[in-house]
Amino acid sequence: MAAMDKQNKQSYLKTKNGKIVLGVVSAVVVLLVGVGAYLLMRTTPTKAVNNLQTKLVDKWDEVVTNPVNAANGKTEVKEKATGLKKVVSTLNSYAKTMEDLTKDANKPKDDTKKAAYERAQAAVKLLVDALKPAVDEKGNDQAAVDKMNTALRAVSKDQYKTAVDEVKTAYEIK
Repeated sequence: MAAMDKQNKQSYLKTKNGKIVLGVVSAVVVLLVGVGAYLLMRTTPTKAVNNLQTKLVDKWDEVVTNPVNAANGKTEVKEKATGLKKVVSTLNSYAKTMEDLTKDANKPKDDTKKAAYERAQAAVKLLVDALKPAVDEKGNDQAAVDKMNTALRAVSKDQYKTAVDEVKTAYEIK
């Protein structure tokens, strides 16, 4: 029985119609997988803004305040620097996401949205500029720790919240 099934399968694949059907099915499967992967991977402005709201602004104490306090509570300078670098890196990645959302290429033509967009750009620029010294810091000494602490004190939850709110207004996200 198994030998007969194998023979039938082989003869089907050898025919012209069998090859066409197999090729079409394979192409459709590859196309569907590609479209599915694209839809899962793309980040829409709504998804990005909601991510910023829920993972940073709403959890500011967990993401920023507590790790900064824990890092500053360490006795060894290298441990302090490592802890602060993690926080700076996290804040910088969120600032970069907001920077991508507020590129000039995405600027809306509607005046009310345009004003919110420009306010969002200004808020994001303030955040990026405030974090720049800490992001550029490569050292693990006390001067590096002081520089990162100064930069972290320069950014606040309210600044990120303002930027997120303005982006929401510009993109009409509820």
